[in-house]
Amino acid sequence: MLRKTWDTSSLSVRSQQKRLAKCSGLKGFAHSHIKPSNIMAIGDHVKLAFDTALPLGEPRPTYRPVDAYDAPEAGTALVAGAGDVWSLGMTLVETLTQHPPASSPENQGDPIVPPTLPQPFLDITRHCLRRDPLLRWTTEQIADCLNPAPVQVPAPGVAPPGKKIEPKKIEPAAEMWQDIHYTWVVLCKNYFFHMQQNLFFSHRIPLAYTDPISPVPDVEGPFKVRCDDCGKTYVYKRSDLRRYEGEVPKFTTHPLF
Repeated sequence: MLRKTWDTSSLSVRSQQKRLAKCSGLKGFAHSHIKPSNIMAIGDHVKLAFDTALPLGEPRPTYRPVDAYDAPEAGTALVAGAGDVWSLGMTLVETLTQHPPASSPENQGDPIVPPTLPQPFLDITRHCLRRDPLLRWTTEQIADCLNPAPVQVPAPGVAPPGKKIEPKKIEPAAEMWQDIHYTWVVLCKNYFFHMQQNLFFSHRIPLAYTDPISPVPDVEGPFKVRCDDCGKTYVYKRSDLRRYEGEVPKFTTHPLF
């Protein structure tokens, strides 16, 4: 169990939390079931069980019941990285306090995070445990909070007379999430055609590039989309739009965007 093996000293937790943020930001997939019993942390080493990983943008399997670590929308929404962020916040609070966060007095309010949590974990958990998934931090924002950009430090040495030594710029380390792409997609309704190619996953039709935090575009009325694979055209509405995290083939941006 995580609560028994995770050293709660600030330095150790910071290192382990950063590794967990990386694990939950895998391209094209969500872990979908982050909780203490699925994590083994010993020292600075974190092992996360990945048998629950699911493709982003797919429906949640009916055999997977929702538990206390799942996001509020987990029972009805498609699989998304924001769900992992919520579970990460729940797990972190329980790790540091040995208790899950208390429910808000208002049914629709955010969970109550103990104000005694040390920084930066107080800020991270408060931003992870937002009921509105669009208001939650992304894994990139969590990692940035754990590993802020280094400050420029002047290079050691003595400058020649009349000449200043310029501070040496320290570049932040390249992180795995810098190559993640976000796209607005709809799922093709020609299910039978695509089922012959892939029995488990629906075909995503990319419409436009986006980012992790932009709200759903305010498109006007029903709109038509032609599938880039089967060639069929179907009518969609705004609620059919999905934010997909992962690589997509080259495409032409839909006129509505």
